[in-house]
Amino acid sequence: MQNIPKWVIVMMTKEGFKCPHCDKLFNAKNIMSLGIRHSVRDVNKQVLFIEYFCISCKKQTDLEFVEMTLAHLAQDIMADIEGEIADYIEKKIKKEDLSIEDMDQSEYDAIINEFYDLKDKEVSDEQGGRNLIPKETEKREKVVKKSKITLKDIKEARKELNKIESHEEFLLLLGMSQEQVDEYNIKKGK
Repeated sequence: MQNIPKWVIVMMTKEGFKCPHCDKLFNAKNIMSLGIRHSVRDVNKQVLFIEYFCISCKKQTDLEFVEMTLAHLAQDIMADIEGEIADYIEKKIKKEDLSIEDMDQSEYDAIINEFYDLKDKEVSDEQGGRNLIPKETEKREKVVKKSKITLKDIKEARKELNKIESHEEFLLLLGMSQEQVDEYNIKKGK
């Protein structure tokens, strides 16, 4: 599975998670899915859940992990992806002795496209070489993704996201008005 927040894997590994059916140690590759749903224990709480399939005993286990909202999960996933992109760009710049200030947008975009191509290849390799892209999409010529986002923008956004202390602040940062946030809270009963 792609885009599992790194902290989930670290926590499951550190806590020594084992399959409850056969005691086989945790392997991140066996996570089938994760998402947000209402807790089985308390329907008023939203929790991160993980569907884990043990290769050894061929049994699935559903885990409730921690209390979390969909917005927080999305924020964690995006922060991981942005961090990977920023790290890749920094390594590429150092390796090829480039200067971010001297690069034009097309060179920057090419590095980002290269990152996504490598990620796509990793996913294809993990899927046993299967290409999950539909045939009609494969036939189209490759379109260069032109991003207007710079490395500086990414770093600034990461800093801002790390400063967010509440769900309401996140919604306001996304562009919702205070009235919309208040209306959302009233609907949720907060």
